[in-house]
Amino acid sequence: WQAYLMKQYGMNPLLVTYHGNNYLPEGQGNLDRMRDVLGIDHMVFGPSVPTLRKLNRLGFTKMGDMNWHCHAGIKIVPLRVACRMNIPLMVWGEITWTVAGMFSPDDWVEYNKRTVMEHDLRGFGWEDMIGGDEGLTASDLTWLRFPTDDEIARVGVRGIYIGNFFRWDPNVHAKNMADKFSFEFARQPFERTY
Repeated sequence: WQAYLMKQYGMNPLLVTYHGNNYLPEGQGNLDRMRDVLGIDHMVFGPSVPTLRKLNRLGFTKMGDMNWHCHAGIKIVPLRVACRMNIPLMVWGEITWTVAGMFSPDDWVEYNKRTVMEHDLRGFGWEDMIGGDEGLTASDLTWLRFPTDDEIARVGVRGIYIGNFFRWDPNVHAKNMADKFSFEFARQPFERTY
């Protein structure tokens, strides 16, 4: 929905997806379909499965969140791509912190390194995942390193949330995309964390 909305406003987004190796077949099909039906370039990055398994265990034992790598990948990989490709605007959908009560949608929050580190990454960085029982190395986690402040400033990267400007309702947005582009919902129930 957010990519579709951006196209409606004359933008030509580059989609950047962090693939945490956990899509149902319908979800993977929707990712593939999005590129085709919207005519948008789409970059997908996914760490190796052995690295993901190690990060799952580390996230669970260090902070009780086996999904930590997804939060990190979703917020860091697009920033790395934006800096490398000289793209000054990054756009996410929901205002992630409103769910946790950190901010109101009226606060017009923007993506920044501090909130990513404090909220999304719970104060842990890639350095905290190196060594130990899992044996991850710095070269295993290059993709988890924030660009430097100088790299970010050189491009002038800003991150915004569509939820600041348009009502964010993923159930309505998903139905709209199903009606308009034949996106699919899960065909069978699956276990969720909430």
